[in-house]
Formats: sequence, structure tokens, C-alpha cells
Amino acid sequence: MRIVQIIPNLASGGAERFVVDLCNELSKEYEVHLITFFDADNSEFLRNSLTNKTHTHTLGKKIGFDMKIIFKLFRIIKIIKPDLIHSHLSSLNYLLFVIPFFRNVSFIHTVHNDAFKEAGYKWIKKTRSLFYNKKLILPVTISSESDRSFREAYKKTVATLILNGRVYPDKTILFEKAERFINSIKLTSDTKIFVTIGRLETQKNQLMLVNSFNRLLTKYQDSKLIIIGGERNSETSQRIKKKLKEKAGNNIILLGELENATDYLHLAEYFCLSSLHEGMPITLIESFACKCIPICTPVGGMKEMIENIDSNLLSNSTSEDDYLKALDYAITLNENNRESLKNELAKSFENNYSMKICSERYIELYYNSISVRKRKSFLPV
Repeated sequence: MRIVQIIPNLASGGAERFVVDLCNELSKEYEVHLITFFDADNSEFLRNSLTNKTHTHTLGKKIGFDMKIIFKLFRIIKIIKPDLIHSHLSSLNYLLFVIPFFRNVSFIHTVHNDAFKEAGYKWIKKTRSLFYNKKLILPVTISSESDRSFREAYKKTVATLILNGRVYPDKTILFEKAERFINSIKLTSDTKIFVTIGRLETQKNQLMLVNSFNRLLTKYQDSKLIIIGGERNSETSQRIKKKLKEKAGNNIILLGELENATDYLHLAEYFCLSSLHEGMPITLIESFACKCIPICTPVGGMKEMIENIDSNLLSNSTSEDDYLKALDYAITLNENNRESLKNELAKSFENNYSMKICSERYIELYYNSISVRKRKSFLPV
């Protein structure tokens, strides 16, 4: 089976991390090609995680809508001759233009976020809906919540639900450097370390998190919050960064974007995710694997993941007051309860969110899709 994965770029992000892990796993047995729209640059450190078994292709996309990408996609697909193409994020918007020319190729798209928010413009949603309804593209959702949003957005289409997966995040060669840093900021040996990972944007809601944490510090001063994540080239992102710096005192540290973010999950006691909306965050799956206790808002796949562990670690809403209550609960857990929680997190990762399990489910879907495609053409004659 010859498989093509398509994603706009490999900048730091959950969907990008997922695609890299999936390519690495699939390439152990199959011929895998990864197409990214933008050429590789210094911000794409996830590209370094790809094994040499994955064939990579870049299309030199320009910022904004780039008509040339449609023709470049057509040419590269013609050359590769894949059995199946699996798209992610906004790459589907360009792929829609070329799908009708490849009658013998199966197409799958994973919806990594709320279905309405991922589609964006109404005309894009309507076009996707047409392709879904005609079964030209098989959609995949990643959590019960994302599946619900998909059903609301595309009422006539049923998606396949496959939970996100992640390869176990081993400690990197930079772990000892991260450990020295953590030790240097601790006030005492009992200092509680909280970490959050995510790009600086409205969705991630870091300003609410910082406000809540500052209020927590009035009761528990021996605590530190580490914020890992880079800003994007937008006014909103720059504004968030500026406000975070203004609100951050000695107990809140902004480290920017890091290649070894998961090292800090191994070192921290708690992982904070304060998002306004999500699919099923890869960072949350990583926190499970690293036994880093998560404290989350009740959105997307986070809700079902946390409720199965301890619902008290889930705030009642995305408000500052409710998130503070979840922080307060987490920090007052005794040692036995913390250890028990950590074991539950590791067990849940192995049983539900490992990339091995995830890739097996995708492979089954791939074969079923190809088998159906061979029996029947869904395109009008």
C-alpha cells in the first residue's frame, strides 16, 4: 500500500506532531510519502523527528491563497501514484480541487478540531459537505466531542471515530539541561511545578490561565508556572505575548517555543490546558504518558479523557473562577493520591492513546476504503 499524508507544514502543533508519529509508524510496513505545502525552515523542528523511511515533498507555498499549489499537488500525486491520500487541517481545501481527477485513489481527512472552526468559511464547509456526502472523502473524528460537532456541521455524513495517538515521548538529549533549569527556579525542594504547552493564540486561553495562577499564588506561593509556546505572525498572538509578560511575575516563566517541550512534562508535577476549544490535544496525551497530572477546561476530547481519570481535574467552565477551583484541587492532593493518579494516567495512555493502537485503526480504515474504491467508483460517470 502506497500512502500519502498531506499537511500544510510541520511547525510545532498537535496535528503536526500526530502526522509525524503516524508517518513513522506506517513507514515500518508501507511506502509513505509526506507532502507539506510550505518548504522546510528553522521553525519546522518536527521534521527532524521523521525517520528516513518517509519520503518527503515540499511545494513552496506562499503566504495566503496560492493557486499554484493546486497544480503542484496534481503533479506530485500523479508522480507518486498513491493508493490512498490522508489529509489534515487546511490542506483539504486545496486537495478538493484535485480529487475529481483521481478516480482510483481513496481519500481520508482527519478533523483535528471542532468541525465548524476547522472548516472556517461557509463556502468551504458547503464544499466539504458535498464531497463527504458523495463519499469522495471519508472523514475521521478524534473524540466523542469532535464527532458530535461533526454531526452538527455535516448532518448527512457519518464519520469514523479514531482516538488520537502518540508515540511515548522519551526524554531528549536536552533533558539534563531542562532538569537543571527546573532545579534553579525551585524555591524549595517541595516547589510545585506547573507547565503549559501551546502556541500563543486566543484558542489556548493562556491569559485566563495566568490570571487564575496568580490568584492561586496568594495561597500557595511555593509554585511555578512555565509557559512553553511560540507566537504566530499575527497581531493577536503578539498582543497575547505582551500581556503575558506584563502579568508574569517571578513565579511565571515564558520560555517560548522549545524543541524538547515534553522534557518539561517529565519534570513537572502538573500540566495546564486552558483552551476554549480543542479536538483531542496531543499535549494532553503526552502528559498522560509522562505521568504529569493534567488540569483542563471542559472542551473537546479533554472532557472525556479527564472524566475517566478524575473529574475534579476538569473545571466546570472556561472561566477564571472555575479553573482556579481545579488548580486548587490539584495542588492539595496528597502524595498517595498523586501517585495513584499518575499510575492511572500511564495506564490510560497505554490502553487508549498509544500510536501503535491508533495506527492499527487507521490501517484497517485504509484497507476498507481502498477495497470499497476498487469495487465501486463514487464519481458520476
